Amino acid sequence: MRKLKLYLVLWIVCLGLVQALRAEPVPISLDLDQLKKTIPTITSDRYPDADDVLVDDYLHTKYQADGTSITYDDQAFKILTEKGRKANRTITLWFNQSYGSAKVLLAEIYKGDGKVVKVDVEKLSQVMVDRSQMSSNIFDPNHKNWTTTIPDLEVGDTLRFVTCHETTKPRVPNTFSDYHTFEGTMPIVRYKIEIDAPKALPLKHHILKDEVEGTVAFSQKESGDRIVYQWIAQNVPQMFPEADMPARYTVVQRLLVSTIASWNDVSTWYWNLCLPRMKTTDAMKAKVDELTKGLTNRDEIIRAVFRFVSQEIRYMGITVEKEAPGYEPHDVELTFNNRHGVCRDKAALLVAMLKLANIEAFPVLIHAGPLKDSEIPQPYFNHAVTAALNSDGTYMLMDSTDENTKQLFPSYLANKSFLVARPQGETLKTTPFSPAKDNMLTIEAKAEIHADGSLDVTADIAFDGINDNSYRGAFANRTPQQQRQFFERVAKHIAPGAIVKSLVLTPKDMLDTETMLKATIQLHADTNLFVARGENAILTIPQFGSSLGIINFVLGNAGLEKRKYPFCNDIACGVRESIEFKLDPAWGKPVVLPSYQDISDGQVKWTKSLDFNPNSRTLELKSEFAINTVQFMPDQYLALKSHLKTIEVNNRKKAIFSREATSDPETADQAEIDIEFISDDLHIELSDEFNWTETKTVKMRILTYNGKKMYSEIKESYNPIWEDVKLDYARVTNPDKATGKSIVKEISKEEINLMDAGWVASAPRYPAGKTLVASLPGVEIGSEIEYKLIRVVKNYHFFSCNRNFRGVYPIAKRTLTISSPLHIKLQTAVFQNGYLASDLTAHENNIIESVKPDNGRNVWTWTSVNQRMIAKERSCPPAPAFLPSVQTTTGNWATHAAKIALALKSKAVPGPETKKLIETFKALPRSEQVKAVRDTVAKSIRTAGPNFLNLPLDCLTEPDVTLKEGYGHAGDAAILLYAILSELGLQPEFILATTSPRYNKILQNAINTPSYTLYDAVLVRVVDDGKTIWLNDQNHYAQLGTTRFEDCPALLMNGKSDTIKPDQDRKDETHTLVTLEIKDDATAILTERELVSGSSFTGFKQLYDEITPEERRRHIQEIIAGISQNATLIGEFTTKFDQYPGERSFACQIKDYGVIDKDFMYFNILTGRFTRALSSLTDKRKNPLYWSWPVRNRYEARLVLPPSYKNVLILPEVLEWTQPSGDGTLSAKVTRQDNGDILFTYEVNLKPDVIQPEQYQELVEIAKRLTHPAMRTILLKK
Repeated sequence: MRKLKLYLVLWIVCLGLVQALRAEPVPISLDLDQLKKTIPTITSDRYPDADDVLVDDYLHTKYQADGTSITYDDQAFKILTEKGRKANRTITLWFNQSYGSAKVLLAEIYKGDGKVVKVDVEKLSQVMVDRSQMSSNIFDPNHKNWTTTIPDLEVGDTLRFVTCHETTKPRVPNTFSDYHTFEGTMPIVRYKIEIDAPKALPLKHHILKDEVEGTVAFSQKESGDRIVYQWIAQNVPQMFPEADMPARYTVVQRLLVSTIASWNDVSTWYWNLCLPRMKTTDAMKAKVDELTKGLTNRDEIIRAVFRFVSQEIRYMGITVEKEAPGYEPHDVELTFNNRHGVCRDKAALLVAMLKLANIEAFPVLIHAGPLKDSEIPQPYFNHAVTAALNSDGTYMLMDSTDENTKQLFPSYLANKSFLVARPQGETLKTTPFSPAKDNMLTIEAKAEIHADGSLDVTADIAFDGINDNSYRGAFANRTPQQQRQFFERVAKHIAPGAIVKSLVLTPKDMLDTETMLKATIQLHADTNLFVARGENAILTIPQFGSSLGIINFVLGNAGLEKRKYPFCNDIACGVRESIEFKLDPAWGKPVVLPSYQDISDGQVKWTKSLDFNPNSRTLELKSEFAINTVQFMPDQYLALKSHLKTIEVNNRKKAIFSREATSDPETADQAEIDIEFISDDLHIELSDEFNWTETKTVKMRILTYNGKKMYSEIKESYNPIWEDVKLDYARVTNPDKATGKSIVKEISKEEINLMDAGWVASAPRYPAGKTLVASLPGVEIGSEIEYKLIRVVKNYHFFSCNRNFRGVYPIAKRTLTISSPLHIKLQTAVFQNGYLASDLTAHENNIIESVKPDNGRNVWTWTSVNQRMIAKERSCPPAPAFLPSVQTTTGNWATHAAKIALALKSKAVPGPETKKLIETFKALPRSEQVKAVRDTVAKSIRTAGPNFLNLPLDCLTEPDVTLKEGYGHAGDAAILLYAILSELGLQPEFILATTSPRYNKILQNAINTPSYTLYDAVLVRVVDDGKTIWLNDQNHYAQLGTTRFEDCPALLMNGKSDTIKPDQDRKDETHTLVTLEIKDDATAILTERELVSGSSFTGFKQLYDEITPEERRRHIQEIIAGISQNATLIGEFTTKFDQYPGERSFACQIKDYGVIDKDFMYFNILTGRFTRALSSLTDKRKNPLYWSWPVRNRYEARLVLPPSYKNVLILPEVLEWTQPSGDGTLSAKVTRQDNGDILFTYEVNLKPDVIQPEQYQELVEIAKRLTHPAMRTILLKK
């Protein structure tokens, strides 16, 4: 649920603080009589921009002299909109049980008629391990969240709930500190905070920052040996978030309190916490001596030690400390030996090793986010780094968690609050600003444009600062082939259809951070770079800087016209480019060379020049774009918007040439191997069709740093309700360079953790899913990893197994063994090169099959040896389609469908609550019943839990339970729909469906070898008044009869396959009609009308039904700015989604849309998504390309020419293309109208397909045409 108070979420998520609680009476309470009087006054008319309103909140904290505390929070929110209702359907509290506890004590709903509905908190609550930490490679089962589901919440209700947070261990002993916000995304009617403090430990600091004048009153009183501090906020307006603003809690009205006297105290505390953990060993000393041998320069010594900790100690966290979990580092010996740790562990190890090298260093707490409020000392930081003391008393900061940084302290940590931990203490400081000049991307290029317009270019690209750090980090995780593919995609943005002839990236080892990242790239584009007709030719100057460089990503959200809060770009950076083009004489001389308006105001620098030397026939382009700040204040943002408008106009400018009238290498693939499988054996012992044991035994070798990062953990998800998973053993073997022997490290129990599935807390009635996480010790490059994993499966749907014998890494040996009783009919299929393979390759012997009887059983064994690795490419078909594979199953669709149908129907029996609801539908006209049922279920039942097939079918739920508890997975929602519709006499059907595969050959294979995961969605079909209606796949905003499963495979309950076919007017389609009227001054009047039908209608309707007036105003600004920074809205922005099809229409004026130079005017016609239909293609492929989803849209643009420019010299090209299968098409047509207007019609109708490598070049060629300026350029002349 969206909460005003961030004091838990903010700090707990960062470092792991506070936790769950014993049930006890609520000692505080809102004034309930006053609450009931206030609720009717809270209306949408009074708060038109609010989805919900904080009606009242009473938060009471009582802390003791040892820093322990207990907080009760009694709060009431009124729900004003559907979006507000959905946001408040769960209450979630985060905590860390090492520090305390958290719990919802009471929840109740005040209905509009005055009725109070109690929520069964105990039944509808669940505590789970917080999985969000896993994304950071941290596995701490003490991190928890408590979630309570709120059923039957409606618009107009008021939700009141009471929570309790108990701190049994403060982060800093004998201290108390906290943080609250008195302003948020909902209006606050009243909010009282009381802090009950002992006189022995009073608040030394409390401050209210960014005050909203006159809304908060403070008082303080003493009672015996205690002091009560009180703040009461009243009638605080809501704030409106802005894109790329600072974290909300740092800019809204906020209260900070602390008993800590100074930052020095926090510094000393952290030093004393770390000191006992930093005891070094002889092995560490030997490693430092090895790293620094022969080095005398201090900086070189520091970099050598830093590089070891940064690159050899992988980022991975388990929590074994007891004193201050989340802050306290591991013993550095443990981190050194196991070669893993999180930020605090790596920082402490670096401190210890630097001291062994006679460098004085200290651990550092840093806040990787907005600057902290320095007035109030608090221990809330979210990162740890290291500081070496310089001779002048300053610090050299180092972040050893970034293994890719050339800078010891990366630029993205500039302007952050940090605190050095020292014995005598230290004050809060700010990390130094990293200017744009230290974070540039520099491009020097030589190019030649030939007589046919083709292009050859050689470019040297130097990545500095944040550009080095970011691109190096990306390249380090990619093979050379994938690095090349990245530049292949970039090349096609530089020039249409450009290919990479050669690429040299240095350093070859991306972990060599002593060497600057550089790229030398040779490109060739064989299409005509000019858009030429007769003697006129217009040239769009190719540039690298618009496609490469971090600066291209930092200003993307500047859509608002003005702002209240700063606009944060976070990084000062830039790109500088110089390209010299040698121009063939066939292209004559330039008639028009554009001039550009430069910008330089200290924060933004943008310069560009284009000069032609007639003697050497060279065009020289020089440009620079730099942002020299990390944020723009609101007044500076207005200047930035003006600059962006100027830059946009500058970037439209092109060169026009006059010429004589005319008619219109392979390089070797590289592959870097991250790991190799020495052996990979899967043994399956079937008891029957529904019970079996899987034993997976793996031995692999780590070959690269990327392999070390990816394969240092074993993660296995399962559900204990019908699966048991056990890690029998896991060991890591490393060679000992000194002795030549092997060192074997067995995994310890502390390195094996059990995490909850992500859905557990939100769906407490379902058996909780788990993930076993094993963090392997001491993994290094060259390590051999061995493990055995055993999974016992009980009473599953049926057995199936798909195993491929080739992949993106080499496999020395892989086996699949299945032992099965003789009576089981095991269906098997072996595909030597995938089931889409040609006849020629289908008979290769990549897999050896054997079957033999063994004591009343059949034992099948499939073995493959020495399998080469395949190219790592995007959008490949499913592995069995093109790789050596074995598919086995005991499944039968008719039996499976009948089993599911029986389970669903047996549960679909209305109970008393459901019958009561059914009576309300019976009172409606027949024509309204289906929609009323759909809407009620969609609004009442929150989707939560696993896929219904990931649990035993006896875990399905009766309608009354789902209705009462207000949540359920798709299976339970379908049961509720079916039960109601049946009672209404509408004869519903259950249908199983899947969104993939849609390509017929892949689908046919999936049907032939049943797997229960194929049809994983359950729909309810009703035929009403001759129209087919699909339910249970969309929300109540959908038009009846539409479905997101359009043209998808389905399984009927009789076991037969089908395809879901909505009626023609309910199919998914977007049709855009645009009129572009160009004035003589190059201003454009753009009128756009978009018609939306099918499932696309649903998202639009939800957006515009739920959006508040202020949100809508900002949304419109961003849409208009997305068209052009120079665009302004004309008239109304109209949305009509109370009709079908839905419609969105608007008009805007775009200043300087065209460019006028001498007698010429040129501009681009709008093409919608047409020219991006085949985007992101690489130069070539080794594997098939899989289009898994259809694409269908139509875009019409009518051009009204400027009165004085009727001489049309160049118009966009036409195009007709049919995809290789013959099913889909692309079409671009240009039609001259009788009134002089020009109509452009663009249609995309692509079907699911598999494009074989030999067909791929056809796509590349058509993509060249789509992206060429010739598809959109118009040149006029007076």
